[in-house]
Amino acid sequence: MTEPTKILVIDDNEGDWLLYERCLQRSAGATYAVSEAVSGEDGLVCIDKETFDCVLLDYSLPGRNGVEILKRIRVKHPFLPVVMLTGSDYEKAAIAAMREGAQNYLTKENIDSETLTHAIQDAIRHCMPQNRGVEQ
Repeated sequence: MTEPTKILVIDDNEGDWLLYERCLQRSAGATYAVSEAVSGEDGLVCIDKETFDCVLLDYSLPGRNGVEILKRIRVKHPFLPVVMLTGSDYEKAAIAAMREGAQNYLTKENIDSETLTHAIQDAIRHCMPQNRGVEQ
């Protein structure tokens, strides 16, 4: 039996957490253990305390936007897969997120089980040592 993929959701909207959890529970072929943080600061604390396979990071957070939190994640955890999420199709946010090292970017209205699972698995795959040019 394989270990579940550990996901950290950093989002201040409880309804969004529940949506992501439902989508991941419906995922075929993989199991997920989902943890939540209600702010970017809380998310950074979680990442420093525990190992996650991927982070789902909301662009619009209280206090700091997701790109600012992503920059702080990259300082300590340069190879942690991050998927940026937003409630709107905002091209500048997507560009900023990708420039700062997000592996993917999704708009919340387009999220379903297949899309979210694919984005997470793709982000993890792209951060694997053999895909980064890093020797294992």
